[in-house]
Amino acid sequence: MDPVSLIASFGRRPRGIIHVGAHRGQEFGLYRDSGAQTIVYVEPIPHLFADLQARVGGTPGHIPVQALCLDRGGKTVRLNVSSNDGASSSVLGIGQHAEIYPDITYVDHIEVVSTTVDTLIGERFADRPIDLMVIDTQGADLLVLSGARHLLRTLDFVYVEVAEEPLYEDGATLEMIRHFLAGFGFRMRWLQIGPQGWGDAFFMRAAPADAQDERPLRNVALHKPATQSSYSRWSRTNDPQGAVDGIKTGSFGFHTEFEVAPWWQVDLLAPTVLEEIVIHNRIDAPDSIDRVRTLCALVSPDGVHWRTLHRHDGSRIGGIDGAPLRIACPGVLARFVRLQLQEQDALHLDEVEVLARAPRDPERIPFPKD
Repeated sequence: MDPVSLIASFGRRPRGIIHVGAHRGQEFGLYRDSGAQTIVYVEPIPHLFADLQARVGGTPGHIPVQALCLDRGGKTVRLNVSSNDGASSSVLGIGQHAEIYPDITYVDHIEVVSTTVDTLIGERFADRPIDLMVIDTQGADLLVLSGARHLLRTLDFVYVEVAEEPLYEDGATLEMIRHFLAGFGFRMRWLQIGPQGWGDAFFMRAAPADAQDERPLRNVALHKPATQSSYSRWSRTNDPQGAVDGIKTGSFGFHTEFEVAPWWQVDLLAPTVLEEIVIHNRIDAPDSIDRVRTLCALVSPDGVHWRTLHRHDGSRIGGIDGAPLRIACPGVLARFVRLQLQEQDALHLDEVEVLARAPRDPERIPFPKD
């Protein structure tokens, strides 16, 4: 069922629409007949955007935008282009999608500088009423939502592609998206999942506009048990706890040996719905600050089965200078958080914060399988 019909089933109609991952604009006729005043079509792949522009350009209120919307702007990102006319293109690795659809592969890639939905709306469409967001970004849908936090305070409807388990590497799941949107006052009103475990979901605001999750964020890693892969001659007594003691110095809180893939991890003691991981790097030694260039962040429900949340792109990570690495992970359920290098080196960080909100209810969200 399409989003316009779903909205109509509640006796309403959209005033404005933003469609992220619009491909060639196949929904043009649907949106044209919806009565919406403004429809923004966002598509990053050049040849698809050219066709989109040819289809909708010139129609009053229908505006094509060539852009890649993610959780952060200004970042050069590799966008993988798929063999099925680009329909399965993603910024994520192809993952389980290749097993389910072996005939679909990545055949090309382009480098694109990212933006966010909030930036796009704020710079170009701040004066236009938009109350429906449609997202079809092949596993990156939660990244798009994370970059639309301001717009989500005024939206009434979200229609998004979802999967029960990640189809793409590190892709979002239905439960992650559901939990994230609940924090902005949305409830899932319709869901269709096909035999391959993916489909579409429709969310509608269940709280007044401008509602947002007011529960305060707290550092749930503070003083929790921590371990590390090895100890070095610079290690102190109870070295791993130095990264969760709540004290930021700009120096190292712990220090592993020089080894292959060193790691540090914290046990939150119970499965916890996360919001963000903040990593404060050591910045007191110029020859050591870039040792985190291959840093990965992993989470686990049990300390055995791990899922990668973040692979760092090699850019410099700061700390008490105001530029720590922030990894948005709203809706992710984990007990263990691990930080690990993907090369031979020593791992040393100043402080690690794992931010979460107080539970809204006793419901637990199933942890996605790798």
